[in-house]
Amino acid sequence: MQDIFTCRARNLERTFQRFIKKRNAFFTVMGKVNKVVSYDRNSITFYTEKSGKELVINRLKLRECIRDVFFKRIVTRKDMQTHSVYSSALLGIIVKIFESIARVQILSNGLIRLILHGVRYFFSGVVRAPEDLKLVAEEGGKFVLVSYFHICQMSKSAWKDLLMRCKEFDIYILIDSGAYSFFEEGRKAKEKRLEQLTLFEIDHLESYADFIIQHKNNERIVGFFNFDVIHNPTATRKNFKRLKELTGVELIPVWQINDTMKELEKLVEEQHKLIGLGGTVPLLQRGQKEKVRKIFEKVYVLFPEQCFHWLGGAIGDWLLTMPFTSADSTAWLNPRKNGERKVYSPEGTRVLAPEGESALAIMKRNIRFLAGLEEVQPQQLSLMI
Repeated sequence: MQDIFTCRARNLERTFQRFIKKRNAFFTVMGKVNKVVSYDRNSITFYTEKSGKELVINRLKLRECIRDVFFKRIVTRKDMQTHSVYSSALLGIIVKIFESIARVQILSNGLIRLILHGVRYFFSGVVRAPEDLKLVAEEGGKFVLVSYFHICQMSKSAWKDLLMRCKEFDIYILIDSGAYSFFEEGRKAKEKRLEQLTLFEIDHLESYADFIIQHKNNERIVGFFNFDVIHNPTATRKNFKRLKELTGVELIPVWQINDTMKELEKLVEEQHKLIGLGGTVPLLQRGQKEKVRKIFEKVYVLFPEQCFHWLGGAIGDWLLTMPFTSADSTAWLNPRKNGERKVYSPEGTRVLAPEGESALAIMKRNIRFLAGLEEVQPQQLSLMI
């Protein structure tokens, strides 16, 4: 059975074929014309303004590329090179195909980046109940977030079983370092004079690096967050540099919202595909929702082109109206964890579920809403003008 990304790719490629039959041309991102000679069962034959030679892109490779865009959601011209030697022309096709559901960036270094609208949601907390992976998959979820802190508490066989179940249900994993959980555990240990917090952090950084090296080529794992140090941006930067040296992996850096905008600016200037926004959960738990909202609004005014992942994000109307690229939370488990009987409305607000609706039914509805955020085309661009 074809996965949902492959089905979407096939449909969009056919739509592009109909467009070409009417226009017989497409443009590169920089505005150069590519004239189409033929668009047959197997390939697209075209020639460029510059070369005047007939060039060919295989249709199967084109569909694979479209699927790749749906899967990654943030792609560059470099990603096109795995599908065709004519990466400039292929990127032009991809931009045309996704023009109604994506935006294009041309970065200061000349890198061209395409970013899909909508929010990819990663369901956290699945390690505690084996059947939750199946539940997420059945209701349309494709991605989960797993904390390295919790992986450390699992047996090797339990971790291996989780990976196998992800493959069985066609689910992909984003790895969070679990830095906050390690920080809290280390703080409590330090209070009890069991060990020094600094040594605790160093030990886990090296362990996390070993884990990344072991799993960086696993097809079920889509990324790794940096091992940030709470309340210490200098140590966080050192960890990022050290982890990159040890692993060779393009890590996702994390900015804590109680840090300065200057530190965030430094991360943005490094042109990371994605930056994590952390530290919101404690503030929201203390009722400081307005403070968090104002910080987010400032972030998007100052850095409108940057892609952000909201760590612990579950406020539905914010996910619909702020231009997050992705988010994660355990909030979908609340009906079972604490008896919360709220569901997301189409506008993203939380409303009481009908009386008599089971906790499982409420969880299913919330999974469908969060998983469906990828398909929503909200007023996300309003903050980016």
